[in-house]
Amino acid sequence: MLAILILFVPVLPLIAIGVYFLPTFLASGGNRGTVFLLNLFMGWTVLGWGMCFMIGSSAKK
Repeated sequence: MLAILILFVPVLPLIAIGVYFLPTFLASGGNRGTVFLLNLFMGWTVLGWGMCFMIGSSAKK
């Protein structure tokens, strides 16, 4: 059990950061900077993260 915790605890923040910045990863080149800044400052709210996700995933590629 302790070995699982030792392996899982360092990975958990990386997974959380990846999910937090998922809209930025999905955004196209032109919108990537805008989505990144919006996600950085407003992504901690559910509404802000949802807006970033919609903008990032709806951009033309």
